[in-house]
Amino acid sequence: MHPILELIRPLTSLMVGFAVFISALIGAGLNIASYILPVLLAVTVAYFFTASGNALNDYLDRETDKINHPNRPIPSGRIQPKQALTLAIVTFGLVIILAWFINLIAFVIAGIALLIQLAYEKYFKYRGFIGNIVIAAQTAFAFLFGGVAVDQIKITSILALLAFFSILGREIVKDIEDMEGDLDRFTLPMKYGRKKASIVASFFFILSVVMSPLPYYPLQIFGGVYLPLVAIADIIFIYSLFIQFKNPKYARKTAKAAMLIALLAFLAGGLL
Repeated sequence: MHPILELIRPLTSLMVGFAVFISALIGAGLNIASYILPVLLAVTVAYFFTASGNALNDYLDRETDKINHPNRPIPSGRIQPKQALTLAIVTFGLVIILAWFINLIAFVIAGIALLIQLAYEKYFKYRGFIGNIVIAAQTAFAFLFGGVAVDQIKITSILALLAFFSILGREIVKDIEDMEGDLDRFTLPMKYGRKKASIVASFFFILSVVMSPLPYYPLQIFGGVYLPLVAIADIIFIYSLFIQFKNPKYARKTAKAAMLIALLAFLAGGLL
């Protein structure tokens, strides 16, 4: 993979853009054709925002990544730090410009999300659990952003809540994986130990699993195909609960796969 693509993590960025599209589709329903331009802009904004955040994160984490992720573009020497920073600044600027052409609320949300991202990178990232909450909230914003693009956020807010809990659990697992290099951070595993942090991560995964039937019952906004698909995602989430105690890296990847299946369940349920 080209180092720039590896830097921006295109799969992760596409998943966030996909989440925006799904939330817009669910919010607008059959009327989605009336919002083609704002939806395309919203998806593009979400993609570049995530890509920018990834580039900025790698730039600021270049020293700790020499231990945690030595094969990433910056610590491996395939990209210079200034190149990563320039890419982050340019794409963040593009995000704000494109958001303006969606609507005023989208522009405000994009601006707030940018400020939160910068605050996270400079402060909250080093404050452990509060940093995990910020990242989970940023992801939840994607579902709200899709609803804003089609002037409908009532339905998409429940999707945002489910995303919040699942991402929060995954971020804690990621901190467990990075314990060796996180000597300057007050993460949950660094403060309370690997086992207790794993229990907290399991709590949020279980919470997202328990709440996953809500779009079908009692809200009844999704079709019957949603339940079997989201059940597959729930099983994978539960599987990740057990393996995280021995292999947090694999558990993080497994949880990511579960999130992708959950997105597909949202899409199928919304269409039907």
